[in-house]
Amino acid sequence: MARGNGEMILVVDDEDALLSMLGSALQTYGYRTLMAKDGAEGVAMYAKNMQEISAVLTDLTMPVMGGAAMIHALRMMNPRIKVIASSGLHPRVSGSNAIPGVKHFLTKPYVLQTLLATLRNVLYEV
Repeated sequence: MARGNGEMILVVDDEDALLSMLGSALQTYGYRTLMAKDGAEGVAMYAKNMQEISAVLTDLTMPVMGGAAMIHALRMMNPRIKVIASSGLHPRVSGSNAIPGVKHFLTKPYVLQTLLATLRNVLYEV
């Protein structure tokens, strides 16, 4: 499976168990992680750590501030931000097709191998 090289990944999801599992898995495979429980917290963490964050993995459906609104706010700070969106809903239903700059979408549930491969593609795409 694809391993990281210490890149910092901001993981945003309102499901505590999934957030914990993703953090542990990414760290096991060579990534550093920051965790946020909703889009508002994700924006705050990104603003504070934007120089270190290489990519964002976010759920689209969350309370307080959803993933689409968070991605829009992050793009205002950094138009070149690398994002992987995820949802239990099909991408057309969840609206990820309408989010500018989101090229990568993972339908929940996904397997770790798919996440790691997608993350590698996102980090090293030209």
